[in-house]
Order: sequence, then C-alpha cells, then structure tokens
Amino acid sequence: MIIVHVITRFIRGGADENTLLTCNGQAELGHRVHLVVGSESHPDILARLDPRVELHVMPSLVRAIHPVKDIVALVQCFRLFRRLRPGLVHTHESKAGIVGRWAAWAAGVPGIVHGVHILAFVGSPGLSAFVFRTIEKITAPVTDMFIDVSEGMRSECLSAGIGRPGNHRVIASGMEIERFRSASAPACWREVLGPDVSVSLGGGQEPRFLLMAGALEPRKRVIEFLDVFALVARRVPGAVLLICGDGFQMPRLRRRIAELGLEGRVVPLGFRDDLESLIALSDVCIHAAEREGLPRVVVQFVAGGKPVLVTRLPGIDRVVRDGVNGLYFDPSERDRSALALADLLDDDQRRQSMGSASRDVDVGAWDFRAMVEQMEEVYTELSDAAAPREHRRRIL
Repeated sequence: MIIVHVITRFIRGGADENTLLTCNGQAELGHRVHLVVGSESHPDILARLDPRVELHVMPSLVRAIHPVKDIVALVQCFRLFRRLRPGLVHTHESKAGIVGRWAAWAAGVPGIVHGVHILAFVGSPGLSAFVFRTIEKITAPVTDMFIDVSEGMRSECLSAGIGRPGNHRVIASGMEIERFRSASAPACWREVLGPDVSVSLGGGQEPRFLLMAGALEPRKRVIEFLDVFALVARRVPGAVLLICGDGFQMPRLRRRIAELGLEGRVVPLGFRDDLESLIALSDVCIHAAEREGLPRVVVQFVAGGKPVLVTRLPGIDRVVRDGVNGLYFDPSERDRSALALADLLDDDQRRQSMGSASRDVDVGAWDFRAMVEQMEEVYTELSDAAAPREHRRRIL
C-alpha cells in the first residue's frame, strides 16, 4: 500500500517520535511510505528516518494560522496526493490534520486517518477553543478513522462532537519502552551529568534530583514550574531540578533561573539522547503541561520506575494513579504543590513505594511494535471498506 503521513513539525517531540517509528515500521512491513513535513524539522530525527521512507518538505505547512500559506499547503498536498495516488493518508497534529485531511478528501484518497496526539481546543481560552473545536467538527466528516493516543483523548473528541464512537480507535503512542525499563541508576550522578555540570548544594547535602523533560515551549509550563520549585528548594536543601530539553524558551528559562537565584539548583541540560539514564538518576519526575494527550514522557517516567508529579491530563490515570505511583497537582496552586513535592522528597519510604508501584504498571501497550501492528489492523480494515467510501465521496 502507498501510505502518506503528514505532520506539521518534525522535531524531537512525542508526536514526531510516534510518526517516525510508525513510518519506519510500515516501511519494514513492505509499504511504500511517504512523509510530508512542514517548515520545522530537526536533523537528528530526520537522520533516524528509514531510507525507504520518501521525505517531502513543504515550507508552506506552518504551525501558526496563516491564511495564504495554509491555502498554498492545501493545494500542494492535493497535487502531491493526486500524483502519488496513495491508498491512505494519515495526518498528525492540528494544522497538518486540517490541511492534510481536506486535501486528501479533495484528491479522492480512499482512506483518511487522523492521529489525535493533542487537541488544540483543550486548555485554550474561550474564543480560541471555540474556533479550534468548530474547525475540528467541520473536518470530522471527511475522516474515516481517528487514532487516539489515550482513552482521554477519545472521550474529549466524542464529548466535543468530533467523530463517532465507531470511527475512533485508541492506540498507545509507541516507543522503545525497554530502554526505560532496563536503565539502572549510576553509582555517581556525575557519571550521567558529566564533570561540566555545576550543582550548588549547602552543607554537604546529597542531591535529590527532580527531572522535567520536554520541548521548551509555553504549553509545557516549565518556566512557570520554577516558582513552585523555588519554594521546594528553600525547604529541601538537596533538591536539584534537571531540565532536559531545548527550544525557543531557553533564554527566558535561563533569565528566570537567575531572577529566582536558582543557579546551581536548576540545571538546564538542553537536548539529551540518554533520557533513560536521567530518569534512572532521578528521585521524582515531573510533567507540568496542562494541554496534551497522554504524554509519552510520563509513560517513560513510569517505565523507569519513578514517582511522577503530573497535572490531571485526559487519560493520565491509565499510567499514574494519585497517591499510588505519583501525585496529581495544579500548577496554579503554587504553595500546595510545593508542599506536596517537598514532603515527597523528604519521605524516602514513600518514594520507594511509589517507584515500586510505577514498575508494576503494565506499559507493554506502548511498545512501538505493538503500535505498528495495531495500526496495520486499522489500515487493513479501512482498505477492505475503501470501495463504499469512494462511492460516498463521489456523491458528495
């Protein structure tokens, strides 16, 4: 089958990693796979793309709303689909999802799939949420199948009137899960962080590491979390926050660290390709985003056997249970969140119990091989039903 994936950005994020592993897995199965990426991509993830996957870079496909570029991207996708004549187009992320699905519908592509990694209207302010939700509802009828990364995302879609129960399928966002299960803590933290990383501790304290990991962009709320950590640092002298990730907010992050006097207590590491080692080193892992699906990094924290401090995201209870292997928190409740985290850092027995509970969570569904197998089942199902759908589109 000829399969075309379309994604707005191809950087070092969760949806991007999901798309990479899906494309590579489908190429391995013998499909002719094409990947359309927008104006933003990162050399590291491009280098990991299977050479059998044909890459199409489309600068007109941008993340922000841009009427001229959006129309250009729509026309370019339409022309590409008419030329390639794929059996299926699978879109990822909000902008690529809208542009790619309408182009595929106009080009008469037999199967149209959209991956729901995140919903733009969840957590957005009133008018923005209304606009995003309306666009998704208008686009839903041209979508043959939604693939949701969690039950929470599926429920959000159905509650908003996007799709029907019969054309939503939950498939966990796959990853190399064994990397995180098998990683072990180093004998000394400098083995992981390296000699150049400066950590400031008072009174000969042993460090207690907290870890945040993800792109440095507003929805991750890393900078906002620094206000919570500042309170934790006063109470727990050994607390050190490691921030793994890069992005356009890095200069602002460094400025805020300086403003709060947290140099040496908050350590921006930039992008690292050994996240499993950082998780193994950490005492508690944190995810402060308020608008996501079920974050892959939270699954990785759990697979690494760590307590997780996390916001109440849709479907998060599948991997983190409040008071069992982690704590739910509201970033806006700064004092309360800081107290809960400080208490957890001071309670070795509770952290060990929560870590053990994380190791007991079954994360096998997130193995990328399972994801590719389930995706293949969906594609086969849609392929078998292609003729009736083509007839329906001719009527439309």
